[in-house]
Amino acid sequence: MTATKILKNQKGEGGSKVLLNSGHLIPLIGLGTYKIVDQTLMDSSVDAALKCGYRFFDTAKLYQNEKQLGNSLEKLLPKYGLNREDVFLLTKFSPFPAEKASEEVPKLIEESLENLKTNYIDLVLIHCPKPDENKNEDKEGNSASRKINWQALENLSEEKVHSIGVSNYEVCHLEEMNKYLNKKPAVNQIEFHPHFRRNEIREFCKNEGIHLQAFSPMARQQPELLNDPVVKRITEEHKTTPQKVLLSFAISQGIGVVPKSSNPEWICSNFDSLDLKLTDKDLDELNNIPINKNYIRPTPWLVL
Repeated sequence: MTATKILKNQKGEGGSKVLLNSGHLIPLIGLGTYKIVDQTLMDSSVDAALKCGYRFFDTAKLYQNEKQLGNSLEKLLPKYGLNREDVFLLTKFSPFPAEKASEEVPKLIEESLENLKTNYIDLVLIHCPKPDENKNEDKEGNSASRKINWQALENLSEEKVHSIGVSNYEVCHLEEMNKYLNKKPAVNQIEFHPHFRRNEIREFCKNEGIHLQAFSPMARQQPELLNDPVVKRITEEHKTTPQKVLLSFAISQGIGVVPKSSNPEWICSNFDSLDLKLTDKDLDELNNIPINKNYIRPTPWLVL
C-alpha cells in the first residue's frame, strides 16, 4: 500500500493535501511552532499563517506552547471565517518508559486537548524512539517502550485522535513495529533535505503507505546547505530563494514540510513555495548531491 496524493490548487484551503492511510487529509505544508512560546509572538505568527493560507499547525509537548497555539487559534479562526474543522493540528509527545505508558499516554492526550482548546487532535506522533529516562544502550527497555507507547495510542478513541504516527523513527524501528501493530503509523516526521535524503526510509515508507514529513526541510538555515552550488544554481534559474527551492524539493516529491518561523514575511514566503515548480532535472540534481549529512539528529534517535 502506498500513500495516495490528492492535489488541491486552492491555496486558501491550505494548498496540496495527502490522503493518509487513516483516511484523513493532511496539508503538505504546515507552520512549525518550535521556540514560539511568547503569546504575542504566537498570535502574530498564527495570524500571518492563516492570512497566507496555512491550515496546518505543528506543535509538541517539548515545545511548551500548546496552550499558546490553542489561545491563538481560538482568537483568530473567527477573524478569517474559519472553524476548528478547517485546520489540521499535530502534536507530539516524548515516549514514556514501558511500565508507565499505558496509564500516562491517555492523560497526556487529555492535557493536549485542553491546551489546544479542542475536542479532537488530527494527528499525534511519538516524538522519538526512546524515553528520556532510558539509557541509549537499553535495547530491551527501549523496544518495550516503543511497543507499549504505540499500543496506548492505538487504544485511544478515534473521535479524540484521528491519526497516529511517529517521529525520528529509522527503518529498524518501523520494521519492529510491524511485529505488533494493529494500525500502521500514518506519518513519520524526520530530518530531510537535499544533503540528507534518506533514500532507504523513503522507500520503506512509500511501500508501507506511511507519509513522510520533514520537520526541518531547510536544516535550520545551515549555510552549507543554502549555499550548495546545486541549490544556488536552481535558485538563480527560477529567480527565487534557496528556502523556496528546499521546500519545493520536498513538496514536489510528496513529502510534507513544517517550516518554522515567527517572521510574518518568511511565513508567507515559505507558503508560496507551493507555487514553485521544479523540473525533473532540478529534482534529479538535488537528489544526487554527493553529500549525506544530518545537521540535527541526536544520537538517542538512533537507539535500537
